[in-house]
Amino acid sequence: MRGGPGAVTPVQPARPFFNLDLFAPSRSAAQGDEGDLGAPDVDPSENPDPGGSDGDPPVDGGSGDGNGNDGGSNGQDGGGSGSGGSDPDGPPAGGGAAPGDGGAGGGSDGGGSSSGGGSAGGNPGGGEGQPDPDPDEEDTGGTGSTGGTGGTGGTGNPGDTGGTGDTGGTDPTAHSGSGRPRLVPGVAQGGVVAPLPPGLLIDGAQIIGTDSLETIDLANAGLPHNARGGGGDDMMLGTFAQNWMRGDEGGDLLIGYSGGAGGAGDRLEGGDGDDTLIGDDFDGSNISLLHGVEHEGDEDDELHGGAGHDLAWGGGGNDSLSGEDGNDVLYGGSGDDFLSGGAGNDQIRGGAGNDVIWGGAGDDLLLGEGGDDVIHGEAGNDTIMADGGHDSLFGDEGDDSIDAGSGDNIVHGGEGNDRIVSGDGRDLVFGNAGDDSILGGAGMDRIDAGLGADRVEGGVGDDDLRGDTGADTILGDDGHDYIQGGGDNDQLFGNEGNDLIDGADGADLISGGAGNDSLFGAAEDDSVSGGDGDDQIDGGDGNDILSGDAGGDIILGGSGADLLDGGDGSDSIDGGSDADTISGGSGNDVLRSGQGADFIDGGHGADIIHGEEGNDTLHGDWGADTMVGGDGDDDLSGGRDADDLYGGAGDDWLMGEEDDDLLEGGAGHDGLEGGSGEDALYGGAGNDALFGDSHDDLLEGEDGDDRLAGNDGNDTLVGGYGSDVFVIDLDDDHGLDLIGDFSLAERDRIVLDVEDPLTFDIEQLRIIDDGNDIHLVIGDQEIVIGSFTSGGFAVLGINSIDELNALSQGVGGYDMVVFE
Repeated sequence: MRGGPGAVTPVQPARPFFNLDLFAPSRSAAQGDEGDLGAPDVDPSENPDPGGSDGDPPVDGGSGDGNGNDGGSNGQDGGGSGSGGSDPDGPPAGGGAAPGDGGAGGGSDGGGSSSGGGSAGGNPGGGEGQPDPDPDEEDTGGTGSTGGTGGTGGTGNPGDTGGTGDTGGTDPTAHSGSGRPRLVPGVAQGGVVAPLPPGLLIDGAQIIGTDSLETIDLANAGLPHNARGGGGDDMMLGTFAQNWMRGDEGGDLLIGYSGGAGGAGDRLEGGDGDDTLIGDDFDGSNISLLHGVEHEGDEDDELHGGAGHDLAWGGGGNDSLSGEDGNDVLYGGSGDDFLSGGAGNDQIRGGAGNDVIWGGAGDDLLLGEGGDDVIHGEAGNDTIMADGGHDSLFGDEGDDSIDAGSGDNIVHGGEGNDRIVSGDGRDLVFGNAGDDSILGGAGMDRIDAGLGADRVEGGVGDDDLRGDTGADTILGDDGHDYIQGGGDNDQLFGNEGNDLIDGADGADLISGGAGNDSLFGAAEDDSVSGGDGDDQIDGGDGNDILSGDAGGDIILGGSGADLLDGGDGSDSIDGGSDADTISGGSGNDVLRSGQGADFIDGGHGADIIHGEEGNDTLHGDWGADTMVGGDGDDDLSGGRDADDLYGGAGDDWLMGEEDDDLLEGGAGHDGLEGGSGEDALYGGAGNDALFGDSHDDLLEGEDGDDRLAGNDGNDTLVGGYGSDVFVIDLDDDHGLDLIGDFSLAERDRIVLDVEDPLTFDIEQLRIIDDGNDIHLVIGDQEIVIGSFTSGGFAVLGINSIDELNALSQGVGGYDMVVFE
């Protein structure tokens, strides 16, 4: 500091303020070599002694102006008579009682006492003193010229004693002491006292640091202070008042120290270099990269790291921390803080309170901790962890990792391939663009994965999970979930719970898992399985593969050629339009083909099968099945058990297969075959063909010109309305057949079926009229033609093998017995 003659006058007593500027490199408040003030000046030629034993001539200091300005010039001491000086580290010698007092005679070495000279603490009436090149030897000062009236001496470095000058005014101390430099205005140091009066404003240009200054302590409690460190590694300690400190270049430590109750907030700017900024009272032993202690102060601090890798600690209060360039570490502490990392790979911890955190460019680690926080990762691949509270988290650009914690949160992954864990609570999550991995955790979550090929797991709870555009994989996990695949080909899994899954666009793979699920394939060719439970499955458009699996399922194929399987349980299946393949599986199923030429297999169980529209193929398989062909020309087969087959409209083929079956052809020209078992066959309307096969069958042609063949067994053949043909099997063991409803008026015929007519013994044939019945005897086999009501039946004898057709003329017309 440099003062003039007379006392220092406060400039703004109404606003207590202390402004300490240690920025400009052209002045020195405390000078040492390379930051170590305990060593001598390395270049004494740059700092010549003003007067003294070195033989330098004394120079007249001139007259002071009484306003704190030196009487001399160029930093040289004035001559004159006075008392001896003293070393700043020892007691005053001669007449100099304190720094700044003028003395008489020549100078002495700053290290000891001698006669004559001013004190080293300030140059009386002259300029700033300079260090002695050889502090271990006492210098003998020359006789200086008589100096004029001097003002307050400027601050001198430890070293040579200044020249003779008049007594100056009292000056605040810029004092180094031993070891690392320390500037302590207003505090006693080494027996030297220079108090700061309240309300003092000192021009910052008069207290200027260099690159070597390291410590600034603004310890006058209660006054707002400003400090600027300049180059070098500085440490600045604030007060309980409002502090403004800037480290500028170098790795600086700035501590606001506003820890008292009711104190104002600090503004700390680190400037260039790797800085540490602490807003409140702080114990240096507690510095940690990510973890620290909670401090008592609750002031609103403003901390700016600037360029370099900075550490900023907000402490209590609603603080504003800015790391700017470099890989910074910011900790907001308690309070509602604003933290901005700026460029670089930053680590930011909000602490307690509702914090706002911006990571800036770079790969940042952002920790929200307690409170309802808002966190933006911005550019870079960021890691965001929110902990408790209702947080809003934004990954923004880059491939981010986000853990929302236990609160009810809103999460936006932003662009990039993000990994998001919503954690406990009811969360709203948007993956946005990119191939994201999202885990919902506990709670009822709403997750919209957004664009890209995403993987989403809802976790525990009733979740709403949506894939949007992209080939997504979505798992509902526990709970009753709603899952929507969106565009493209998705894989959707409900897992446990009663889930509703909509594949939407794309060829999707859908699995309901356990629970009673509702599954919709929607557009394109989907593969859907219900899993355990009573599921509802709708394939929608496209050629779908739908499986109910276990449980009583409802399956709708929709449009397209679908493959439908009910699986275990009693299922209801409708193929919808187009040509479908339907399998009921085990259980008592209801199967409908819908439109199209469908194939249906009832599988195990007593199934009800409807062919409906189209030319369908229906197979009952195991179980006592009921099948209806419906419209179209259908092919029905009962399978292993006693089945009921109804052809419906169209020209149908009905096959009873095993056991005792009931076959009804319905409308159309149908073919009915009983198969093994004692079957009942009814041709219905149309010209039908009925075949009894083995066992004792009942064949009724009903309306139309029917052909009835009992085959093996003792069959009953009834022609019904129309010109019917009764086919008699003349091979061995054909059984005793009864032909009923034989009408002469309708020109019914009896056809004898022999394996080889040329070898047949015609003498075995006899026709006997027995009242209302006609007995046709072939060897030891007899055929009874009942309900003969047309009068007598005359027998025309057969004389030769050439007369294979026997014509019998009765009263009511002609009847034919024909060999075939």
